[in-house]
Amino acid sequence: MAIFKKKETLTGNITYMALMAAINVIFVLLATWLPYLLFLLVFILPLTSTIVTFFCKKKYFIIYAVVTIGLCLLTTVWDIGNTLFYVIPSIISGFIFGLLLEKRISPILIILAAVITQIIFSYLALPLITVLYGRDIVSDFATFFALNNYAHLNYVKHMFICSLALVQQILSFIVINEELPKLNIDATHLKKGQMIILFLIPSFIIASVVLAFFYPELSYSVMFVVLLLSIYELGVLIVSKNKITISLLIIGAFLSVFLFAGFYSLIDQNTSEPIGLLLLQIYPLLIAIIGFINNYLFRNIKQDTIEDRRD
Repeated sequence: MAIFKKKETLTGNITYMALMAAINVIFVLLATWLPYLLFLLVFILPLTSTIVTFFCKKKYFIIYAVVTIGLCLLTTVWDIGNTLFYVIPSIISGFIFGLLLEKRISPILIILAAVITQIIFSYLALPLITVLYGRDIVSDFATFFALNNYAHLNYVKHMFICSLALVQQILSFIVINEELPKLNIDATHLKKGQMIILFLIPSFIIASVVLAFFYPELSYSVMFVVLLLSIYELGVLIVSKNKITISLLIIGAFLSVFLFAGFYSLIDQNTSEPIGLLLLQIYPLLIAIIGFINNYLFRNIKQDTIEDRRD
């Protein structure tokens, strides 16, 4: 059976989905019996659902989801925590990922949508697991990395959930991206979503700053999203090869270092909360500003120059 190939027949779809469901079940069993493998295997979960969504007919996905969740619950009926926290959110985020990929949405927006979906359903699972088993999934993570007594464990909890979702979806895209040319899909021709990214970066920065005052533990999770978007936008600006833009990026990098150093000690002196590193978002904000300049100011100048030459 060709793994990365569109399935057209009912038999092909069912067989393929059965294979992917089996992979999920094996993961849950291994994670239950050998907990130290958890952080190696968990990253493949959204990928299986993304593959099913992209290569199988959508009308059969509900069968895959129900069967996968049912089998995972049955095989670990004594502790369904891993199924609730890892499997179910991954199935839903994987479906969103595959659906948006088929619609030719911008890769960065696909990853962002899948990450947000993964995070939302992970948070929904946490209180349910606690009620059923008195177990905190994040405490398992803290124990694994010997962080049980870390003073700011609440911050780590949220960062863990967010970073887990980020790594899962990025890995999914890396794997899927390698197979797109075989399906006559060029990832470079997917919608860029440039306008949306330039507005999302400052929007998430504002959200992170607001959370720093009202719910500081969650502020770094939002910052992770800001860093993801800004790294993508930085790559886009560098690839544009506009000398002025690249010069502004270099100047912005140096300026952000000085601003970080100047404000960090001020924040550290005025609050006991470890929120100083939120200043890392200074450079992403500058990247967004430079992105606006590159997209609109330079473009308008270029268009005016072309029109003048025609006249």
